[in-house]
Amino acid sequence: MKQIFRLALAGLFTLVALIGGVRWGTAPAHAASVVNGQITRSEVLQRAQHWVNQRYTYLNSSDTSTWRAGPDGGKTYRRDCSGLVSMAWHLDNSYVTGDFLGGGRSWHALPGGIDALRPGDAYVNSGHMELFARWTNENDHSQGAEVYSFNNTGETVENPYAPSNFGTTGHRSRASLNNFTAIHNDRVIEDAGAMHEVSGLPTGWSDGTVTGNPTSAVSAIMVNNYRTVYSIESGGQLHERSASTGWADGYIPTNAPVSAVSAISHNGVRLVYVIENGQLHELDGGNGWADGYIPTSAPVTAVSAISINGIRLVYVVENGVVHELNGGAGWSDSPITTTGSVTSVSAVNYGGTRLLYTVQGGTVHEVNGGAGWSNIQVSPTPVGAVAAVIHNGTRIVYAVESDGRLHEFDGGNGWADGTVMTNQVKPGSLAAVSDNGLRRVYTLQ
Repeated sequence: MKQIFRLALAGLFTLVALIGGVRWGTAPAHAASVVNGQITRSEVLQRAQHWVNQRYTYLNSSDTSTWRAGPDGGKTYRRDCSGLVSMAWHLDNSYVTGDFLGGGRSWHALPGGIDALRPGDAYVNSGHMELFARWTNENDHSQGAEVYSFNNTGETVENPYAPSNFGTTGHRSRASLNNFTAIHNDRVIEDAGAMHEVSGLPTGWSDGTVTGNPTSAVSAIMVNNYRTVYSIESGGQLHERSASTGWADGYIPTNAPVSAVSAISHNGVRLVYVIENGQLHELDGGNGWADGYIPTSAPVTAVSAISINGIRLVYVVENGVVHELNGGAGWSDSPITTTGSVTSVSAVNYGGTRLLYTVQGGTVHEVNGGAGWSNIQVSPTPVGAVAAVIHNGTRIVYAVESDGRLHEFDGGNGWADGTVMTNQVKPGSLAAVSDNGLRRVYTLQ
């Protein structure tokens, strides 16, 4: 609640599916947490971003008529620093700053201090508090932190992505953080899981870890003959890793936290499609990862893209129906009316034919653009995520079934269902590529 003026620091990069189709994360922009319930780090930051998007301004007032709700439209919170954190954490009350200094509730001081802060944590002193989004440089904390903060009467929320109406962004120097106590809410939990590469080798399936960082969505593509993966990690941050560099981590700035990702190589340029606050955006790797908004008819919850005959085609889910956005026709938005109750989509270019693999009503379906978008069930087995790839000319679909196991459906063998691995796999997201004769599947475990 203390008013603090801070200098602006500009904040400031991803990819998938060329020959094979890949499934990306399909988490909605705002997950279904409840008041005082468990909430992922990503959702905490998505809730904070909601107040940014709404352009709410700071007002230190106990008058509840001036308070505002989170994206769920339920409980309202004070329009000040502690109210912002209370809302982002989805607490049962709009607490004041002093409440966060003591114990006895769900939050506590981080044993590792300020340097132990992770996305969705907070820090507090006797007069002010802020929500931690990320370190400016994860490997060098001396460069400071990117945060969400309410500071000055009439000012919008300072944030990592764009200046407030006072022209300041959400950055705090490392030295200034020494004036605060880092705190963690025990109800804030990690995102889905670590990213693994499951490889179909001549000797069988092997499982290796790409990154242990909590990951909620993943995509993959072959770039210059090397596997390259894109992941959404804690706080909705977009990352790139390549096998050519030993899976070295590269952060890709976006305009807002990201909830789903798909990418293509189009005419030699990497194009990445992400969902930011329910909106579809295109990141252009040939133009410094410029972030462009693509209008849709309704908020989108899943995305998969392909390049076919020199045309960018992006498939999104709007209100449970798959829509085709045609980059060669000014991003015209056409519903594929044979689909419904879709939660996941993976598009592939099958010899010039558009094929979509979807989870509809909990089961895998093939939707064929070369046959009037005919819709055929691949398997009646309940699944939670799907990824498709063309491997040696054969359609292969991967899915996480209700037993938590990764399964492979072979389109060249009547969609025969085989278990790939016995390890438990998170249902949130899958990706697959065909790598010089080998099958590679990226899972969250």
